[in-house]
Amino acid sequence: MIESFVKNKAISRQYHTWFKWNETNANQFFGYFGTDFKSAMITKIRDSDDLRSSVRAFLEVGNERNKLVHQDYATFPLEKTLDEIYGLYRDACRFVEYLPNALRES
Repeated sequence: MIESFVKNKAISRQYHTWFKWNETNANQFFGYFGTDFKSAMITKIRDSDDLRSSVRAFLEVGNERNKLVHQDYATFPLEKTLDEIYGLYRDACRFVEYLPNALRES
């Protein structure tokens, strides 16, 4: 029952509100898990060029997606090449893969 509630009310159609897509950090998202987690993640990201790059790539992919969808995807002038977008995606995957472990550690 809890899983269903979380899926339906916290996740479905809410994902876009978890992040400030035009920012270069995910601090708003980290804050949803409490100040201790947010502080720990800020420190980990500050101390890791790889993780910092991955978070920025994640947010950039999300921001590009939002611009594409909300600015008429049929005529949207995508300034990045497909290779650049794919590179951002691959970089962003490291953040997505890192996050569950970071949550478990907290």
